[in-house]
Amino acid sequence: MIKLWVFIVSLVAAIIVALIVGFILGGRLVAKQFKKNDPINEKQIRVMFQQMGVTPSEKKVRQVVEAMRKNQ
Repeated sequence: MIKLWVFIVSLVAAIIVALIVGFILGGRLVAKQFKKNDPINEKQIRVMFQQMGVTPSEKKVRQVVEAMRKNQ
């Protein structure tokens, strides 16, 4: 019969390993989703500029897109 302390140590070790693996896999999944679905795109930036009453130039839109990608 397995001693109680061996069972408890094994259970705690299994929980710790599961948490570490879950954290790593979850982080990779989130990063993959952000690459696949950008949180904001050029069309949304143009609409935002228009709502502020600013005529969006292509250069300005590209600068904002690039700045947002650097901050991710």
